[in-house]
Amino acid sequence: MVDETDAVSSETDETTTATVDQVETPADDAAQTEVKANDAEQGDNPGDEATEDKAKVEDDEAKADEVKKPNRKTAKERISELSTIRRDQEREIAALKAKLERTQKLERPDPSKYEDADEYTSALAAYKIRTSEAGDIEASVKDVEQRSAQVAVEAFNERLMDFMPNAPDFETVANNPLLLSKLTPTMAKEMLDSDYGPQVQYYLGKNPREAANIASMSPSQQIRAIGRLEAQVSRPVQKRVTQAPAPIKPIAGKAPGKKTPQDMSVAELQRYLYSS
Repeated sequence: MVDETDAVSSETDETTTATVDQVETPADDAAQTEVKANDAEQGDNPGDEATEDKAKVEDDEAKADEVKKPNRKTAKERISELSTIRRDQEREIAALKAKLERTQKLERPDPSKYEDADEYTSALAAYKIRTSEAGDIEASVKDVEQRSAQVAVEAFNERLMDFMPNAPDFETVANNPLLLSKLTPTMAKEMLDSDYGPQVQYYLGKNPREAANIASMSPSQQIRAIGRLEAQVSRPVQKRVTQAPAPIKPIAGKAPGKKTPQDMSVAELQRYLYSS
């Protein structure tokens, strides 16, 4: 009897345990819902991961395209930028030339002025180092001058492209053989550096005699003459005002010796109306 009772009890416990395991409490439902929500947020779905990866690649490509395609600048902005570069280069050239001049003026140490042999040796070594730099400085000057000339040409071309819509015949006028045969290096350089170089060249192309006159001057006079032309062509064009007197405006009125109906008396008006 004892064995049967124990068996029934054991069977009852196992059934109870299985039943308990199969029962889900509200707390368990909430926990599972939260886990599923976290999984969704973390992108456990392979399709979501693929979509995110594709969006990231497209965003990276768009940023790369922006880097490859810089914003275009206007002609005036580019000219201003090139002018700034040119001024910096001119200052660099001036500093290099000043340094070169100081180097070239160095005098070799005189051993008779040194009581200590070591001091003379040190001074001589410093002199050789300084003078050996002269060749490097000269090369640097030439390099910066060459780059500065390229910037000047680029700036001139930008000014030219900005001016040409106002002068469709620029190429024909500027290439006038009478002008090209008279241009001097000084005149060409002044026009290249001028903020109104294309306008000056266009003016001289239309006035080759004036170009020949400037070419006959000394270099300093040529510079001043180009400067005067620069001031002239940079002024806005003003409309010409005629000095002729205004035409006389005829005065409306009655003909001499003849009355108008407004000036007639009643009798005169009757005769005027019924005279025919």
